[in-house]
Amino acid sequence: MSQASQTFSLFVYGTLKRGQLREGIWPHAPKGVEAACIRAELFDLGPYPAIRTGEGWVLGELWTFEPIHLKQTLVVLDEAEGFGQVGEPDVYRRQVVEAVTISKRLVSAFAYFMQEPGRLDSARPIPCTLEWNGYRCSVWPDALARVPKSLDEERQIEEEFN
Repeated sequence: MSQASQTFSLFVYGTLKRGQLREGIWPHAPKGVEAACIRAELFDLGPYPAIRTGEGWVLGELWTFEPIHLKQTLVVLDEAEGFGQVGEPDVYRRQVVEAVTISKRLVSAFAYFMQEPGRLDSARPIPCTLEWNGYRCSVWPDALARVPKSLDEERQIEEEFN
């Protein structure tokens, strides 16, 4: 059995987290949601963040699903994240990462990384300033982030950043 077929969790660090703009798009209720961190670098793209491979730690949420709900959940999130859509270039790519939970458990999870990491060279890096569970992490939103309250506001902020 492949690693991906055994992965029933998603690590999210931006607008898919609880209390953020896209919290309501999840097609199924999770079995659980808990704080977790992964190795990556976090950047502010205006109305939302992005990550690329790196040595820092990013704090987010680990959403775990029943195996039967994973496929539909990935279809919905892939669309929202601009991954694997026919005829469209990928904005993000989905890959498996190791997330560390509050109990220091290692969990394989899917996470969305910026497809073209070089695009982040001109974005604002979010520094690792938060102490969490023995890790120094970056977290979005931080004090400088502009958090959209609607999809229209997200588009407006995105236009200002581009």
